[in-house]
Order: sequence, then C-alpha cells, then structure tokens
Amino acid sequence: MQDEKEQLILLLKKQIDGQLSAEEGRRLHDLLSRMSTEEQEDIFNNIWLETVEDEGLQHPFSEEEREAVLSRVLEGSTADHIPPSRPRRFGIQASLSAAVVLVIISVTAIFFLRRETKVQPDLPSPGKIAQVADVDPGKERAVFATEDGKEVTLDREFVGTIDSGNNFRIVRLHTGEIKYQHIEGHPATRHTVRTPRGGQINFILPDGTKVWLNAASSLTFSSNLADDERLVDMTGEIYFEVARDRGRAFIVKGNFGEIDVLGTKFNVNTYDRRRSYAALVEGSIRLRTGAATVKMRPNQLTTIAGDGSLKTSVKTNLKDLIGWKDGLFFFEDADIQTVADQLSRWYNIDVEIIGNKRRNEINGTISRDVKLSKMIDMLAYLGLTCEFSNNKLIIKNGRKSL
Repeated sequence: MQDEKEQLILLLKKQIDGQLSAEEGRRLHDLLSRMSTEEQEDIFNNIWLETVEDEGLQHPFSEEEREAVLSRVLEGSTADHIPPSRPRRFGIQASLSAAVVLVIISVTAIFFLRRETKVQPDLPSPGKIAQVADVDPGKERAVFATEDGKEVTLDREFVGTIDSGNNFRIVRLHTGEIKYQHIEGHPATRHTVRTPRGGQINFILPDGTKVWLNAASSLTFSSNLADDERLVDMTGEIYFEVARDRGRAFIVKGNFGEIDVLGTKFNVNTYDRRRSYAALVEGSIRLRTGAATVKMRPNQLTTIAGDGSLKTSVKTNLKDLIGWKDGLFFFEDADIQTVADQLSRWYNIDVEIIGNKRRNEINGTISRDVKLSKMIDMLAYLGLTCEFSNNKLIIKNGRKSL
C-alpha cells in the first residue's frame, strides 16, 4: 500500500504539471477510486505539507473541499457536485514557484463561487477554455519623466545610478528599491514616475517616503518636496508608507480630492472615478473632497463616489486591497468585473465579460507571477467559459445570479 501511495503522489504531481499521459491518467483514476476517504485525505495532505509547510499556512482541507477535488480528478465519479462550505483563504507568497501555485489551485480548490442564497446550490461544473495562449505576468517596469520632457526607463536591474540631472540622482539600492536623491543648490522642478499596464514599481521619494505604484499609475512630485509641505499628485493606484515629519504634512492630490497625513501607511485607488477609495493600514489621515471630509483610523475603508460623497466602514482585513504590493492577487467576495479589471491592467490585455458581471463572489489568493493561462484555468474551474485570442480575453457567464 505504501508503494501505491508514493505512486499516487507522483501521478498527482505529474497531472498538476501537465505531464500526465493517458495511461497514467487511467492509473491515477484507478488508484484513487480504490482508496478510502482517510487514505485520500492523507495523500492530499502530504502534498500540501511538502510544498507549502514553510509558508505557515493553515490546514487546507475540509471534507467538502477534499470531495470536490476528488470529483475533479476522477472526472467520472458520481460525486460531481458539492455545496460550497465557508470561504477558505490561504496566503501564497509571491516567491512560490508556479508548480506550487498549481498544487494549491488543483489540489485544494481555493477559488470557488459563493452563492448569494440561503440554500447553497451546487458548484458549477468546470467551464470551457477556447484557444488558450499564454501571456507573461506584469513586472517591474516604469518611466521617470522630468519637467523638460526627458524620460528614462526604470527597469534596469544593476545596483547603482540609473540616471541623474542638475538637481537629482536616481539609484537602485542593494535592496532592489529605486531611490530618488535630491541634490541641493538647484531650483526645484516637478518630476513624474509612471507605470504602464503590466508594470509596477517600488520607489523612494526625496523625503524617504516609500511608494508602490500599481499598473497604469503615476505620481508627480517636487524634486525637493518643498520645505513647507510635501505635495504629490497621483493617478491609478498607489500604496504609501509616508516618512514621519511632524513639521510638514504630506498631501496626496487626485481626481477624488486630497489626503493630508503626517506619517502613516495607506492605499489609494482612483482607477474608477465613480468608486475610488482609500484604505488606512496605520496612523491617521484626513480625506477631503469638494463635498465632504473624514478623518480615518486604521482598518477603515472610505469609498469616494463620483459626486465627492464619502462612506467610511471598518475593514479588519485589508489584504484584498493591498495584497498587490506584496505580489498577490487577493480576492475577497470579488465580482467578475473586479477580477477582469485587475487582469486587464496586470497582463496588459483587453477583457470583455458576456453575461452577469456583478453577482459572482470570488474568494482566493494567488501569486501575480503566474502566467495568464493559470488565471484562465481558475476562471474555467469556476464554471466560466473563457476565450482568448488577439490579446483579448472573453469571459462568458451565462448565469443570471451566482
């Protein structure tokens, strides 16, 4: 029996890696179908522990989830559908290999739809994938622009000076971070860092403030971050870790209004003017629009409507809002439109949704380092039909309410 368990683990890993032959697939089916539920659970847990025990994650399997995975593997069993249990969320570090990510996707089924009904109907069958072409994930990529129109790419990997001018120097530190250094004795000028779709960057401002720019974002600042106030203008999505300076407020301006802060950690998302938001991790900030003002405390989320009105709520877990800066897609009760928007920006693709866009609730975590095909695999697992061609992903959701 021990030999069979070792063989089963090997076959499961080959299936996850896409290297399983037809004969091996039949052998895998036969081995699983002859094992007891206790033996099956032991096999799956062994794979989990071998791949991610160093990440400090919680035990992955409920009975329902194990049965769901088995039904996917067996593909011919009668246990084709099960009701979903409570959401199970796992943290996956960006450093995990693609193979480990696939183990989590294929073996633990971390992504699923949670229906908005009191009586939970069955999970959907896996959807279809038409013409899957791979697209690399986004990476560190940005442009630094000076006031006179000069532009420099910031995707060079070597340590040392990347570029310099009369009043500045840009260097890559041994930590991998890129730092802007102000040179005294010259007039202040305005500079901009911007990322394209499929790009992001971690940048240190002249005052020591650290900023993470998500894809399709920009930050404009003064070369010396003036003595009386530290003023920056932003678009897109940026996470701030503001250097504390009680004598000078740090002010963030955008299409939503402005935020005043002395020293804190917060995230601002302005991609959609109709539903921008600020999420506070640490410290305190004051958010102002033309219509309202609110002082935020840690673990609060303030949404900003198109008319400038504000709505603040307590959110104990901010990972779905700031996980991107740590290299993660982290979805918590996300609808298909939210997922599509993130995929479009990160993989630099066009995404079209056919069918219901808002009722799906998607939960799960995965590294942003995986190729597009792995994300498509997950959408198909949810029962969605995906077609990808000519740099456009079409997601078909025929259900009226999920």
